[in-house]
Amino acid sequence: MLTTAPSPELIDALFNCSPVAMWVFDRETLRFLAVNDEAVRRYGYSREEFLARTILDIRPVDQRDGARAAVDLPDGSARPRHWLHRTASGEVIDVEVRRAADLELAGRPARLVIIRDVTEERRALASLRASERRFRAVLEHGTDALVFQCAEGKIIWAAASARNILGCPIDQLVGRQGLDLVHPDDRAAIVAARADSLARPFERIRGVARYGPREGPWRWLEVVRENRLDDPAVGAVVVHLRDVTEQKLAEEALRRSEESFRNVIESSPDLVVVAREGLAVYVNAAVLGALGLAREGVLGRPVLEAVHPEDRALVRAGLSVAPGASRPEVTEGRLVCADGSSLSVEFRAVPVDFAGAPAVLAFGRDVTERRRLEGRLAVADRMSSIGSLAAGVAHEINNPVASSLANVGFLAEAMAPHLAAVSAPERRELEETLRDVRDGLERVRVIVRDLKTFSHLDEQALGPVELRGVLDSACRLAFNELKHRARLVRSGLEEPVWVQGSEGRLAQVFVNLLVNAAQSIPEGAAGQNEVRLAVRRGDDGRVRVEVQDTGGGIRPEHLPRLFDPFFTTKAKGVGTGLGLSICHSIVRAHGGAIEVESAPGRGSCFRVALLGCVPAGPAADPEPAPAPFPRVSVLVVDDEPGVCASISRLLKAEHEVVTYSSSRTARELLLSGARFDAVLCDVMMPELTGVQLHAAVRERAPEQAARFVFMTGGVFSAETRALLANTGRPVLHKPFEKAQLLAALRELQESTR
Repeated sequence: MLTTAPSPELIDALFNCSPVAMWVFDRETLRFLAVNDEAVRRYGYSREEFLARTILDIRPVDQRDGARAAVDLPDGSARPRHWLHRTASGEVIDVEVRRAADLELAGRPARLVIIRDVTEERRALASLRASERRFRAVLEHGTDALVFQCAEGKIIWAAASARNILGCPIDQLVGRQGLDLVHPDDRAAIVAARADSLARPFERIRGVARYGPREGPWRWLEVVRENRLDDPAVGAVVVHLRDVTEQKLAEEALRRSEESFRNVIESSPDLVVVAREGLAVYVNAAVLGALGLAREGVLGRPVLEAVHPEDRALVRAGLSVAPGASRPEVTEGRLVCADGSSLSVEFRAVPVDFAGAPAVLAFGRDVTERRRLEGRLAVADRMSSIGSLAAGVAHEINNPVASSLANVGFLAEAMAPHLAAVSAPERRELEETLRDVRDGLERVRVIVRDLKTFSHLDEQALGPVELRGVLDSACRLAFNELKHRARLVRSGLEEPVWVQGSEGRLAQVFVNLLVNAAQSIPEGAAGQNEVRLAVRRGDDGRVRVEVQDTGGGIRPEHLPRLFDPFFTTKAKGVGTGLGLSICHSIVRAHGGAIEVESAPGRGSCFRVALLGCVPAGPAADPEPAPAPFPRVSVLVVDDEPGVCASISRLLKAEHEVVTYSSSRTARELLLSGARFDAVLCDVMMPELTGVQLHAAVRERAPEQAARFVFMTGGVFSAETRALLANTGRPVLHKPFEKAQLLAALRELQESTR
C-alpha cells in the first residue's frame, strides 16, 4: 500500500495514457480529485465538471444510497464491483469498478479506481443467454424433435419434444434401438439410410418413414441424419425428426383425388385431349374409341393429324388460347377416324399447367348424331312444308275437278234424251267422248288423292286387297320405264293372293320399286337384263313380294341410308330421294317390313313383307235405287263460282238452289232469317271459314246450323280438323258426283225429319 504521494510524472502517466477510465476521489467527501482523459471522453463531462461533483452524482438516483460502499472496495486483486453510471448525456452505462490503490493527495485520504465500460459485453451476454434459453425451449418443446444415436443406432439422448412425436416417455427412449420405433414395412429403408449416413460423415441423409410405439398409432416423420461421430463436441449421429403426417395424408388424399379425377376423365363419354406445342400429351379412352386408334398411335403426334384437312385452320384457331382468357369459345370441327369415317366434334379449349409445363386442355363432345338428327329435323320440316304445299295444291285442283265432274254428269243427263235421234256410230262417239272426259277427271282425282296422302293427313282405311290386281296395275304403270331396259318376269301370281292393306298405297309402293329397278339398268340392252317380280307365301302368314333387278347395285356405305328422306343414289336432278322413304312409311303403316339386299355389279333385290288375310266375302246384292225425295231448298256457299254453278246445274231440275261465293254475305243472309232445307258449305274460304260460318249460325239459328253439310277439296290444319269434327256435321269430299250429292241431301232430310 502506498504511504507517500506519487510524483506528478507518475500521475500523468497513469491518468492520461491509460486506455481505461480512471479517477481519484476523496474517501471522506467522495468528491473527485482527479480524472484521466479516457474518463472525460467516455462520460462526457469536462475535467472541471468532474472536479465539481462527487461519485454520487454519476450514479442513477435510485442507486445513490449504496454508493458509500464504494469506499470499502477490496484491493486490486479482489473481484470487481458492477455499477450503473450516468453520463453527461443521461445515458446509463454498465461499468466494472476495480480499486487500484489508496493514497494521500494534497494531505487528504484518497482512492484510485479503474472503471471499465462493460455495457456492450453485458448486453451481448444477456442476448446470448436469451438465445440459449430460446434454443432450449425450441429443443425441448418444439414441434420437431432431436435425437442423438450411437453408431449402432441406439438412442443416447432425446429432446423433450421427441416424447410427443415418437409417442414414448424420454426415459423409455434413451438406451433403446431407434429401429424398434419404425414401422416394419419401413425398416429396410431406415437401415439403408443409417448405413449411408455412417459412410458419409457430415452429410445430411434425408428420408421419410412411419414411426410410433408398437401398438400405434403410426405417424409419418421426415428423418434427416447427420453423422457427427467424429465431432468432439457432439460424438453422435444427429437425427432430426419432423412430423409430416398431415402432409402425407394430404398428399395421399390428393393422389386419390387425382386418381379419381383421372378415372372420371377416362370413363367420360366426352373427348379430352391435352396438347403441348401442338402435340398430344394426353388423351382419354373416349378419344381412342372415337378414332379407333391405340394410345401409342396418338400420344406424341400432332393433334391436327386427326382433324379433317378442311377444318384444320378452324381447329388450330380454337386451340390457340392465351392464359387468363375469358370463357372459352365453342369450336366445331371434324375428326377423321382410322376407318376413314368422320365425326363432328364440338370442343372448348383452356390453358392449363400439365406436368409442370403450360399446355392446352380441350374438352370435346361428339355431335355427329346430333347433327344427323338436326338434319333429319330439317328434312322433317321440309317434308311438312311439302305436305302443306301438297295439301294446298290438292285443294286448289279439287275445286275445278269437282266442277268439271259435276258438269260432265249434267251433260250426260242432258244429252241422254237426244242421243236416240242420232246415228249409232255418232252416239257411240259421243258416249266414248264423255267417258274419256270422265276417266281423265278420275285420273286427276287419283293424283290429287296421292298428293293428299303425301301430306300424311288423309289416311285410308286398310282392308282385304287382292294383290294380283295391284301388281298388274303397277306393272302397267311402270311398263314405259321397263320396256327399253329389261324384260319383266313374273312368278307366283297364278292364284289370287289376299293381303291386308290399301290398294292405292300398295300400288304406289310397287310402282316405285319397279321404276327404281328399271332406272338401275342402262337403256339399250333390254334383251340382256331382266326385272323379276315374285310373290311367295310364308309359313308365318305373311306374303312376300320381291322386286329383283340385274342393274349396277348399291354401294355398301349407302345401304344404311337408303330409306332416309332426300337420300338418293341417282344422278343430280334425276331423283328426289323421297320414293323409298315414302315406300318405307307405307309398308310400316301396313304392319309390314321392307328390306334390301344389294352389291355393286350384282343388282338389287327389294323384299316387301305384308300381312296376309282371308278374301273378302261375296259381294252383297245391289240395293234397290232409293226412292226420290221431295223438292227441297238448298243454299250453296263456296268461294269457287265454278263449283257453285256446277252444283246448281246438277240440282236445279229437282230442287231449289241458291248460291253464294261470299261466306260473309251468306252469314248475313242466314242471320237475317232466311231458311233452307240444306246448306252445302265449303270448309276453306277466305272471308269466313265454313266452321266459323256454322258457329255464327248456331248461335243465332241452331235449327238452321243442324242442316249444314260441309264440302272440302283438300286438307287443313289439325286445329281446323278438330273444330270440324266438333260440329258433328257430315262432310262431302270433292270431287263428288250427283249420286253422292243426292245421297248426302237424302240422309240430311231423313235425319232432320
